[in-house]
Parts: sequence; structure tokens; C-alpha cells
Amino acid sequence: MDEILGSATYKPSLDCRRRSASGSSKISIVTLPPEDRWRVLEAATIAMEGKKPYAAEFRILWPDGTVRWLTAKGKFYYSPNGAPERMLGMAVDITERKLMEVALRESEERLRLAAQAGKMYAFDWNAATGVVMRSEKASQILGFASEQIGSSHEQFLASVHPEDRAIFIASNTERTPASPNTQINFRLLRPDGSVLWLEKTAHAFFDEQGRMVRMIGMVADVTGRKLAEEAISKVGGRLIEAQEEERRRIARELHDDINQRLALLANDLEMMEQDPPDSAVEVRKRIHEVML
Repeated sequence: MDEILGSATYKPSLDCRRRSASGSSKISIVTLPPEDRWRVLEAATIAMEGKKPYAAEFRILWPDGTVRWLTAKGKFYYSPNGAPERMLGMAVDITERKLMEVALRESEERLRLAAQAGKMYAFDWNAATGVVMRSEKASQILGFASEQIGSSHEQFLASVHPEDRAIFIASNTERTPASPNTQINFRLLRPDGSVLWLEKTAHAFFDEQGRMVRMIGMVADVTGRKLAEEAISKVGGRLIEAQEEERRRIARELHDDINQRLALLANDLEMMEQDPPDSAVEVRKRIHEVML
């Protein structure tokens, strides 16, 4: 088998450059990259000799160097004596899907590296079965045994702090196709009795009827950040309390000082009434001395 016969329909994908008299397009196998060429030939040989359906995914090279991905399926037809005569099948361009798969793998690798570097883990929740798959880091963060990492959604919910269960449940039940993203902070009770602050960031997926079927995301241990925020809040509270106390002290001192001055003024006025000054200037002078 040294060439592929393809319908002219696939000319845009295969970039056919030669056509037979029957109108079919001939694509030399050398248009496949070397690493794919022998894999495709091997798959075709196994299908032909074993009289099984043929299926393969491979790349093709266009003259301008562009690489396209194809998935091909076919079936061999044999002569009465069992010799293979031809194979009929079809090929579909799956380049976009392959590019998305590569991008997804790269994204997952970045998330994996981020999870290893920080205190976080990835999860994948099947809403239909309730099963939650978690990355290896979850065991260390949550304090769960290795066999508990794949625990169900309900089992995990039982470990959520009672005061935070409502917000945790709402973060799932309130998701819609128009609002698939969620981010919440909640507390988790570890098996050793310690309390952990977690931050969940997730994205939900829905079927054609709008029912949630899956949720994936990351969970980060933010206990350190929460403790720091609480410490800052307490310090701020004490500072405000100290400022209020200082204002009250100053107010008391001002009040006492004013009362003292008023008492002195009243006493001086009484003395002036009994022994009036010689002039108005003398009156102003004595009042001024009291007020200082």
C-alpha cells in the first residue's frame, strides 16, 4: 500500500495535487510526517490482515508547511480468494480539536505545577454520581487518609464547618448556565480536630436541559491569610478602642477644667460685686486672669 485514494471532497484538508482519470485524488503516503507514516501503515496492515475495521489519527503536511490532523476510519474488502482488493472509508479534519486538547493539557500542567508549589489541589465533581476526584495534594491539605481522597460530595460536606455548610451548598446549587463560576471561603474540620480555612474556585458544566453535570476547580488552603486578617482586625479594634478611650479622657479633662474656671469666675464675680473695681478695664483684666 503506497498511496491513499481520497475523494475530491477532502481536497481542502488533504491539499490534493494529483488526480486520476476517474476524478479521484491521489495522496502519496509521504505527505504524512515520518513519525506518523509508519504508525498509519501499521494500523492499516493490522486491519487488513486481521480483517478488522481500520482506524487511525494522524497528521498531514501541506506544501506550505501547515500541519493538519485527520481521523480516518475504513474497512477492507477482499476478493473471493481472501486477498485484499480495496479499502473504503472516510477522513475528518480534527485539527481544532487537537489544538484544544494540547491547550487543555498545557493548562492542566500549569495548574498541577501551581498546586505543587502552593497549598492547593484540583478537584473534579461528577454531579450525577456525587463522586469527587481530587489531586494528590488534597491528602496533605485536608488531613484525609489516601483512601478518602476520592470521597463523595456528601462525605466531604459532612466535614465542612456547620456554620459554613449553607454557603457551601449554595455555591453549587445556585450555579446556572448563565452563571457557572463560583468562589467562596469556608471552614473545614480536619480529622485531628483542627480548623482549616479553604477557598474554592470552580466552574460548572451543564447538559442541554440546563442541568449541572460536572464541576471542576481548585481549592486553596488560605488558613494563614485568614488568621492574619483576624489578627489585623483585632489590632485595629484595639486601636479604635484606645482612640475612643483617649477621646473620653480628653473630654473629661476639658469638662473638669471648664468647671474649675467657671467656679473661679463665679467666685471672682461675687467678690467684685462686694468690692467693685474702680473701672471697666479692671473688670476685664480680672475676668481675663480667671479664663487663662
